[in-house]
Amino acid sequence: MKSLLLILLVLTISTLNLKAEKLTGQAKIDSLLAELHKAKGDTNEVKLLSKLSFAYYCINPDKGIEYGEKGVKLAKKIGWKKGEAASIIAQGIAIVETADDLYAGDPVCTGTGGKAIGQSGTNPVVGRA
Repeated sequence: MKSLLLILLVLTISTLNLKAEKLTGQAKIDSLLAELHKAKGDTNEVKLLSKLSFAYYCINPDKGIEYGEKGVKLAKKIGWKKGEAASIIAQGIAIVETADDLYAGDPVCTGTGGKAIGQSGTNPVVGRA
C-alpha cells in the first residue's frame, strides 16, 4: 500500500512540472483569431489586435499593419492610450519588416509615436539617437 501511494505521489509531482507548449506561428494566429471573434470592442479586443499585428509581422507584414491599424482605431474610440501605444508599436514593427517608404511619415517611423498619442519621450520602436 505504501509503495502504491509513493508511486502516485511521484507521478503527481512529475506531472505538475509539465507545462503547456506555447503556440507559435500560424497556430498562435489561429488561436488569436478565434478569440477575436468573441471580443466585444473593449480593451481585450485591442490587446488581441495588437498581438495579431505582432504575430503577423514576419509571416505577413501587411496583415500585421492592418491589425495594428484596427487596434489603434479601436483604442482611440474607447480612449485607451496604453492600448493605442501597444498597437502603434506592433504596427511599427510590421512596417519596419516591410521596409516600405510609403509609411515614412507615420508617427512610429518618425520617432514621434509617443507624442502622437499625447505623451512625451522617444518612441520605443525607434529608440534614442
